[in-house]
Amino acid sequence: MAIASAPMPPDLARRLAAFLRRERDGIIQDWEAAVRKRGDGRDLSPSALRDHLPQLLDQLAALADPDRLAGENPFAAIHALQRLDLGFDLATVVEEYGTLRQAVLARWSSDGGSGFAIPLLHEVLDAAIATAVDRYTETRHRTLVALGRISAAALETPDLDTYLQQLIEVLLRENPAIDTVAVLLVEPDGMLRVRATVGLETDLGSFAVQPGEGFSGTVAASAQPLELRDAAHDPMVRSEALRARGARTLYGVPMVQQGQVIGVAHMSSCTANEFSDEDKLLLRAMVERASAGVVQHQLRAALQAQGRNLDAERRRLSVMLDLLPVGLLVLDRFGRLQAVNRAFRAIWGEGAPVGTGPEDGSFDDRAWWAESGRPVGPTEWGARRALARGEESRDETIEIVAFDGRRRTILHSASPLRSEDGEIVGAIAAMIDITERRRAEDERAFLAEAGRLLATSLDIDESLRQLAALVVPRFADGCVVDRIEPTGRMNEVALFLHDPEKQRLAEDFVRARGCADGVRGQVIGEGRSILVREAFPDGMASRFTPEEIEFARAIGLVSSVTVPLQAHGRTVGILSLLSTESGRQFEERDLALAQELGLRVATAVENAQLYADAQEAIRARDETWAIASHELRNPLAALRLQVRAAERQIEKNPEAPLRDLAPRLAAAERGVQRLIQLTSDLLDTTRAQAGRFDLRVEPFDLAELVREVADAHAYESASASAPIELRLEEGLVGCFDRSRLEQVLTNLLGNAIKYGPDAPIEVRLRREGDEAVLEVEDRGMGIPSEDLDRIFTPFERTRASRRKKGVGLGLYIVRRIVESHGGSISVRSEVDRGSTFTVRLPLGACPEEAPEQPAG
Repeated sequence: MAIASAPMPPDLARRLAAFLRRERDGIIQDWEAAVRKRGDGRDLSPSALRDHLPQLLDQLAALADPDRLAGENPFAAIHALQRLDLGFDLATVVEEYGTLRQAVLARWSSDGGSGFAIPLLHEVLDAAIATAVDRYTETRHRTLVALGRISAAALETPDLDTYLQQLIEVLLRENPAIDTVAVLLVEPDGMLRVRATVGLETDLGSFAVQPGEGFSGTVAASAQPLELRDAAHDPMVRSEALRARGARTLYGVPMVQQGQVIGVAHMSSCTANEFSDEDKLLLRAMVERASAGVVQHQLRAALQAQGRNLDAERRRLSVMLDLLPVGLLVLDRFGRLQAVNRAFRAIWGEGAPVGTGPEDGSFDDRAWWAESGRPVGPTEWGARRALARGEESRDETIEIVAFDGRRRTILHSASPLRSEDGEIVGAIAAMIDITERRRAEDERAFLAEAGRLLATSLDIDESLRQLAALVVPRFADGCVVDRIEPTGRMNEVALFLHDPEKQRLAEDFVRARGCADGVRGQVIGEGRSILVREAFPDGMASRFTPEEIEFARAIGLVSSVTVPLQAHGRTVGILSLLSTESGRQFEERDLALAQELGLRVATAVENAQLYADAQEAIRARDETWAIASHELRNPLAALRLQVRAAERQIEKNPEAPLRDLAPRLAAAERGVQRLIQLTSDLLDTTRAQAGRFDLRVEPFDLAELVREVADAHAYESASASAPIELRLEEGLVGCFDRSRLEQVLTNLLGNAIKYGPDAPIEVRLRREGDEAVLEVEDRGMGIPSEDLDRIFTPFERTRASRRKKGVGLGLYIVRRIVESHGGSISVRSEVDRGSTFTVRLPLGACPEEAPEQPAG
């Protein structure tokens, strides 16, 4: 420590330094006598009392000597840490330095020392005091923080092993230089066994030594701290895990309680050569405090194990009050509260008045009879009735508002306490918190009722409106259900708020809002629920739009839950619960209920949609079969007419040439081909729906097939003034079923000609990566956007296509053929602008012709 005193003659400074060295022992004797006379010696031995005082005086002399280069004074800090370890408070430590100052000044004066040296003497002593105070204060604060955490852990941890692990975590938090920590406890067999560790996990529960053996056993046998350097190579270390870590320094401390060693704690570092005095003091202080916690946990375990053998009074007062999950209170004969337990305070909240109970009137206006809703008067509590009339009460259901603001439901029972001669000497009351049980029962009943409601009607929108009215005010002050239509449009189908004015505000807001952003947009986009426990002051800022925040303020929103309605991975709607005037804050339990309700609602919505789809499918099927019947009847009737006409012609002129029958036979052939095509489509549809779509694949060039099909449609396209233009990339060979892909091309070109007459039809074929891309583009009437998702389903026909012949199977069969080849088909279309069908097919050799892969 640098000395910034005014310049002093070097000879005088040398004399002061020599004086301190020469008179050191005398100064210490004078100091010790004064300290013991004052009563601060604490029965310490001379060596313990003096501690590092000789070295401290030597260092003060070095600081005063102008001929010697002195650095910091470590002994002031060491002396302060020793005093802290012995339990001295800071005032006593400072007073010791004051006594030392007086002893030095008295000797200096009697030695004839010059007064000019006194400022320097004061300065070096003040520097030592400052160092001691700083180190004492810093270490004491650090120690108190660690001890506070250990004390909290002793109260909060449920078992000994958890407590020991938290002790280690506190130590590691205070000293990052520590690499391993282990706590060994003396087991009933007398062995020291590792019960908690960090860094030596392989030793946990398996490593054990006897007292007197190895490092830990030596610490336990001597009941003294022990430090090793180069611990990894010291034969005293028995732990192979500790050796494997390459520990350099190892410091162990005995755990002592009431003079008996109950365990050992040690720490090691793989980088530091030694631990600082502060680190060792911290470990000793923590172990001393933790030893009491260990015994506390051990006694607690022993008490729980032996509880059945304790006498009735001890069991009632200790086990019943401290361990039972039942709120208990005891009154004396005068009705004064004698005792309550932790469960009682838990039921009534931390804000319950200390030393009072419900029976003395302090809890007025906080309890109601569950059945009638009438307030419970002070004299109506069971314990009061037990005192007054010796009455016993059992399981009276009471609703309360605890002092923490939470509503609870309790079962209240009471009984008088009697002496041996039957005199009433007090009363005891027991309270069981059944809030969760009642809530679980209410939730089960509610979900069952909601399930029945959703299952009784196929009008899902009306069912959802009734459901919203069922939720409010039972579980929320407001309920909103939005349903996503098959078109993707959001449709608000149920909106119910308990307050009529807030209902009006909500209806106005819903009409003006969308779902692209805000909390609804997030729920839809992310597919997960959002719980806002406290809407304001800032609980909504990160999730809600400014419009939603303004609406929330208008209705006095306190809390909200928004969950997606999901069925088979698809979001079909949103369920929102709102808390306003009730002040209720939704929690995880409410979120779970909303999600469970959401599953039922989503299932009902999906079932309703499936029912509607099934009805639509039946309607489409009936319509299709009607069309199919009509389509079958027309060619059959025409065929029949041609056959009858041929018969009449033959009857009139049996000798007529057969060529005269050719036109009629050709017409009959066209009718037969139409019948064959229709029945083939129906058969293909049946096979596709049954999953029996067999392919006969072979390698061929797609461009070649496209030309063939285009040539086959040349006459038809010319008749429709719809010339076919080909833009084909050659050499696109794949493994395909030729006849099936011909069927695909025939259908797409036929549709293009049918719905796009009087305009060119363009067919493009190109390679994209490992796929062949085939596009058929017409410039016809196009397909309405609402029909695009349906045209590849069976028996579906657009409104425009219904004016043309067909049963709505062609594109469905095309899709199934393409998908069976591992490909895909899509369509882009604009009304009056035409349509483009895109087929993607994988390219490559057939499996039987695939080249062999090189070995290795």
